[in-house]
Amino acid sequence: MPVADIAAFIQQSIEKKIEWKRIRILGGEPTLHRGIFDIIDLLIEYQSRYNPSVRLVLGTNFFGKQVHRVIKRLPEAINIKSTLKSSPVNL
Repeated sequence: MPVADIAAFIQQSIEKKIEWKRIRILGGEPTLHRGIFDIIDLLIEYQSRYNPSVRLVLGTNFFGKQVHRVIKRLPEAINIKSTLKSSPVNL
């Protein structure tokens, strides 16, 4: 999803006075999105200016060096949730 779509979602939320309880950042692996920090910045600005009680959650499987580099740089305002699934079958 392009960063512009996130900005449009936030703008619509502001205009319609929607106060989300939680916004989840999901995907395949959202930490690999080239605009992840732009998205995070937009959401934190929305949180601080318009909806201080919204909980910002990023889902990650924690797999890979790049993912860990991004996770280490995430601001405290972002709650990290594991999406790692285990398989009942040993491969």
